[in-house]
Amino acid sequence: MEGERVDGMNAHKKRYYQMMANEAKCVRELQIEIEGKMIDHDYDTAIERCSDMMRSLQTMKRIRAEKQLVDLLHSIAKNVMGRPGA
Repeated sequence: MEGERVDGMNAHKKRYYQMMANEAKCVRELQIEIEGKMIDHDYDTAIERCSDMMRSLQTMKRIRAEKQLVDLLHSIAKNVMGRPGA
C-alpha cells in the first residue's frame, strides 16, 4: 500500500516537471519569436505573442500552486497516518 502511494507521488511529480518543462519551452520559443517580430517592426504580432507568453507564465504559476497544494495534502496525510492512535 505504501509503495502505491509513493508511486502515485512520483507519477505526480514527473507529470508536474513535464508540464513545467513544456511551458518553459513554450515561453522560450515565444521570446525568440517576439524578438524577431520586434526586429522586423511587426509590433502587433509581437504584442500578440507577449499575450501568449503571459498565458504560459500564468499556466506555470497555476501548475506550481496545484503542486504545492498536493504536496501539502500529502504531508498532512503522511503525518496523520504516521501517528500512533490517530
